[in-house]
Amino acid sequence: MSAAEPAIAEPASNSVRRRDLLELAIGYTLILLVIWTPRLWQRALYAATALFLATVTWRSFRSLHGIGVRRANLLRSMWIAGAAVAIAAATLLVSSRLHALHPVEGGALGLVRRYWGYALWSFVQQVLLQDFLLRRLLNLMPGRQAAAVWAAASMFALAHLPSPVLTALTVIWGYAACRLFLKYRNILPLSFAHAVLGITLSIAIPSPVIRNMRVGLGYLTYHNHSQRLYRRLQTMPDRGLTGSGAPVIETGRLILRGHRLDDFAASAAMWAEPAVTRYIGGRPFTAEETWSRLLRYPGHWSLLGYGYWAVEEKSTSSLIGELGFADYRREIDPPIDSPEMGWVFATCAHGKGYGAEGVRAALLWADQHFGPEQQTVCLIHPDNAASFKLAEKNGYLPYRHTTYKQQPAVLLARTPA
Repeated sequence: MSAAEPAIAEPASNSVRRRDLLELAIGYTLILLVIWTPRLWQRALYAATALFLATVTWRSFRSLHGIGVRRANLLRSMWIAGAAVAIAAATLLVSSRLHALHPVEGGALGLVRRYWGYALWSFVQQVLLQDFLLRRLLNLMPGRQAAAVWAAASMFALAHLPSPVLTALTVIWGYAACRLFLKYRNILPLSFAHAVLGITLSIAIPSPVIRNMRVGLGYLTYHNHSQRLYRRLQTMPDRGLTGSGAPVIETGRLILRGHRLDDFAASAAMWAEPAVTRYIGGRPFTAEETWSRLLRYPGHWSLLGYGYWAVEEKSTSSLIGELGFADYRREIDPPIDSPEMGWVFATCAHGKGYGAEGVRAALLWADQHFGPEQQTVCLIHPDNAASFKLAEKNGYLPYRHTTYKQQPAVLLARTPA
């Protein structure tokens, strides 16, 4: 054992334990305050917390070697990095099969640009876990290594509340990482594994589920920030963004109406469901993409005289889907030169006949609006049996197999006459 490790391996004096308890209480309290403080005051508090933690950690070790950045046991512990890569590959494979994967644009370079900061933060988190939390808890619990490890893992996980996914995973990873650190005393493979696993979660789990890896107050206000923006926009004079250009159609159970700004939360949740987007792009849509889509709907009604409706369930007044007609100017062969019909429903609305009810009502409107000679088309993935059944039930017939954005697709057409 090297001379840099006696603070972990040897019993600490009473004065050292008192100092460790005080530093642990102050440091952990500051960490929680940063996590749960509104952004207005967070930056100053973050700087004070970083300065305190850096000072007490450096005073305890005074070298990179002391905190676990060293060559000793590096090769012996590299299996940790390999295991993390294997777990990441398996997770990404499962996520892809579930159509929940949202890959980073730009390939490897795009991955580096987006996550280099998180990779550095992974190293910092391991320093906090091993050198700030675990070291002091071992000193405060002499002869009770297992209890100290569990305490460190629990404190690490509690700092990820109220995210249920991150809290559950970090208590497991925190325990494993502490055990591995005590065995190898090398923080480098742990930091690499931390970065790989964290980035994998960010890519494999839809953002609305994991809320962009946010914790504390940031987790709770993930949607509220957008909702405040929409409420402010709604107080502005009507400039055609409230869906007033779309006619209202009522059926027995549904209301087809123009989109409103307060539809965003429900629309974003729907477009983030893997089961919804399985055959529409093959991945969940981000909130940013849904926001752009929401703003695009009124433009169709305003400029083209047709567009998409928000589908509202009468019994609950909830948005459960979207359907209508559009001109997307798709780069596809053959070109689409007729209004293109489409529909999408949240999983809570599947299997209730809402699709047939809504599409039938929209087509009755289209037959009157476009006239008896106007053809409309659909673009459907060949594996989407439910949509094929709905389209053919309403008079759409296949006329061309093609590809769109490197995915197979079938074009179907319908003429009222």
